[in-house]
Amino acid sequence: MCALSSGESRRLLRRALLEVATTDSYPFFTYLDRAGHTNCAGTLIWPDIVLSAGHCWEETVSAIIAHVNFTDYNDNSHEHVRFVERVAVHPDFARPSSQYDIMLLKLTSPVFDVQPVILNSVPTQPLSLDRVTVIGSGQIEFQSEARPDKLQQVQIAVVPFDFCNGIESYGGFLNADTQLCAGEEGKDACQGDSRGPLLMKKERVKVGIVNTGIGCGEFLHPGVYTRTSAFIKWIDFVKCNLTDVPCDGSSVIFSPSSSPSSAFLVKTVRLMSILSPLMMCSLISW
Repeated sequence: MCALSSGESRRLLRRALLEVATTDSYPFFTYLDRAGHTNCAGTLIWPDIVLSAGHCWEETVSAIIAHVNFTDYNDNSHEHVRFVERVAVHPDFARPSSQYDIMLLKLTSPVFDVQPVILNSVPTQPLSLDRVTVIGSGQIEFQSEARPDKLQQVQIAVVPFDFCNGIESYGGFLNADTQLCAGEEGKDACQGDSRGPLLMKKERVKVGIVNTGIGCGEFLHPGVYTRTSAFIKWIDFVKCNLTDVPCDGSSVIFSPSSSPSSAFLVKTVRLMSILSPLMMCSLISW
C-alpha cells in the first residue's frame, strides 16, 4: 500500500440513505468556488473565517468565492457570497501527505447573521461507535458523474481506530492524534465532498474535516477525517490574526436576520501569551 494522499480521491456516497439537508439545517456550510478548479467545501467558524482542508489550496487558483449557507446549486437566495482575500495553510501540510490537512480562509467581509459552527476541543471525542453526520454536495456514487443539486447529509458511525488503521484497512498510515475514521458500508463521503464537515451533537459541533480514503462506502476503508480538536490552538491563533472582528476574548453578537430576538452571545478563548512554533502559519495573499 502506498502512503495515503489527501484530497482528490475523496469523498458522499450514500447508496442506501440519500438524504437532502433542509435549508436551515447547516447555515455554516460553505461552498468554495475556485474559478476554473475543482471546488471545495468549508465551514464558517467565525463571522469572516472559514475552516477547510489544506489540499483545497493550489497556487494556480486566482480567486475563491465563498457561498455561506449553501444548500442548492440552483437556488442561491439563502446564500451570503463573499470573496476570499487571504488563506492560511498549516505549515506542516505538504502534498501528497494527508497529515496536517487544514486551512483557514479570510472573507472580504463578515457574515453576522449566520451562527458559526462550534469546534470540538476535546481530544477524546467522538468515541468509537458514536453517531456522527457528514454533509456535502459531491458525487453520490464512486467514479460517477452524477451529482445532486442539493446539499446532502448522512449519519454514520465512528469506526474504532485500531480497525481503521489495521493491516486490512489503512495499514498504519494514519495518526490517532490528528485523524479519525467514520463510515458504514454504503454510507460515506465521496468525490466532491472533500473539505466538508463531520458533525456531532445535533449537528452543531464540528469534530472533523473530510480528509482522505479509498473508494467510497467500503467496509474495510471508512472515511478518514482530520480531527479539529488536534488543531484547536492553531485555529484560534490564526483566526485571531486573520479576522477583522474583535478576537481578544471580547464578546461578539450574532443576530440572525430571520429572528432578531434570538440573538446569542459567543465568547472566544483568550490567546496564550507564549505560542509554540507549531502554532505559526503560512500566510498566502492575493
